[in-house]
Amino acid sequence: MSGFILPVKMVSKDGGDYCVRCPHCKAIIGIEGDDMSEVQGEQLQHRRREYAGPNGPRFNGCDGWLEVTPDARFVKELPATGAAP
Repeated sequence: MSGFILPVKMVSKDGGDYCVRCPHCKAIIGIEGDDMSEVQGEQLQHRRREYAGPNGPRFNGCDGWLEVTPDARFVKELPATGAAP
């Protein structure tokens, strides 16, 4: 878990839902909002969750905090991990 709130500068859509790449663990996560003005400037936590897997407990999420910057832009597709922002 990181104590830093890291910025997110790109937002995309997966179907009807907005999504961003978590700057902590690099997973793509869904975020709530009806339009870009609702998601820009929002701070949220990528909550860590445990679930039963076939070989024991599994986890997703990282408990890291992120902020969709007020000037975040919409992109058709989020870049792959390690790609320049």
